[in-house]
Amino acid sequence: MNPFKSCQLVPKYAFDKARVRGMFTIGNLLVCIILLVTILSFMMEVDYVRLDYAYMAKLFAFLAITSLSLSFILSSRTAVIEYLFRGLDKAYNTHQIIGKLSLLFMILHPIFLTASYGVRAEVLKTFYLPFYSTWHTLGLLSVLIVLILVFITLCSSILYNVWLNTHKFMILALPPALVHSLKLGSEIQNGILAYWISAFVLLGIISYLYKAILFGKIGPKSTYVVDSFTKKGNVTELVLEPLGKTREAKPGQFYFLGFPDLGRELHPFSVSKIFQDKRQRYSIKMSGDYTSEKVLNLRMGDRAILYGPYGSFMNESQKPNADCLLVAGGIGVTPFLSFINGCKDWDFKGHVRLLWSVSTPEDAIYAQEMEEISSLNELFDYEVWISSINGRVTTSDIISLFAIEKEKLKDDIDIFICGPIDFMYGTSKGFENMGLHASKIHLEEFNLK
Repeated sequence: MNPFKSCQLVPKYAFDKARVRGMFTIGNLLVCIILLVTILSFMMEVDYVRLDYAYMAKLFAFLAITSLSLSFILSSRTAVIEYLFRGLDKAYNTHQIIGKLSLLFMILHPIFLTASYGVRAEVLKTFYLPFYSTWHTLGLLSVLIVLILVFITLCSSILYNVWLNTHKFMILALPPALVHSLKLGSEIQNGILAYWISAFVLLGIISYLYKAILFGKIGPKSTYVVDSFTKKGNVTELVLEPLGKTREAKPGQFYFLGFPDLGRELHPFSVSKIFQDKRQRYSIKMSGDYTSEKVLNLRMGDRAILYGPYGSFMNESQKPNADCLLVAGGIGVTPFLSFINGCKDWDFKGHVRLLWSVSTPEDAIYAQEMEEISSLNELFDYEVWISSINGRVTTSDIISLFAIEKEKLKDDIDIFICGPIDFMYGTSKGFENMGLHASKIHLEEFNLK
């Protein structure tokens, strides 16, 4: 296996209208305000304002520390972050953006400093030669830590658990960056900027310690046991039975699942069915060493620790009980399965249409379940699209299969899309080209890396 992949500093679909629309949250507004306050605090502390190299270099340094601290806060999995971003998946998207920004600011800081002093041997040794200057070495160390770990995230194809363990070292960049600024940045030694930057570094470290140490002990967890274990093609189906008090999920939500018998790893999985007796079903695609090997070692009665639930994907419609069109690619059908299984129990009154695109007929392992739900619920229709036979499904195919009028699609139907990245954003773009407003299109993009 090639250990490297093509690097994408800016995601292919970064400016998809529905994706951008989904980022209009209180959390992202607060992130922008925090970065703006950092800039204003810096401007208040310096005794001059001019956009020369030295001025910008110092500003980039403080923005780097603030954004790096924010990246730890955003990935803390706290209820506050879940609420502010309308789902942990959206918070992680911002976390990735902020992490890249912090690296950009870190790189620009010494480059602009070098430009301000002039490219001379003494300057180059001071800024870029390790151990030549103690306090500059600390800054260089922070840059190298972030650079290496972001490179691993963006450009490597290493196993998830290996990536996760390397990513934990990111916190090592924060203390030396703060000490570097305190010792060399005259602007941070007194006044509001010193308190502002120090406070965010402290919050970043606390967030990291909470996630690394306390989350497993005091996080939102429930204990379950494996009630049944079924292998269906390339999908492992687990039904978990609760032990004691549980935190109930809503349709479309996910948990971080951990199995003590398999180690300490936690992986996010969407609930694919919620039973009336509070059991939960998970449909886990075999796509890595954990899901293809370790999960297969589970047996009935094994303990499962569930952290969550998280996410608000199926609650993003602006109208309660609105008609909805669900478009799923492959295993992206799991949040929709929990929704269609509970429509009658939760007295959902909207008309639900589900298009499920799979590669081969053998992959359509839930077609029979959909048929049974459809026979009991006259407000549910579904279609299974076999891409190996019919080619890639288009938005025109979808509205034709369900005989949906374009005007009704624009005005009365909310569209929810979940699946592989290219499938999801390609479908979103197709609906946008039909004239649908981005606020009617809801995407489930969850990517920890």
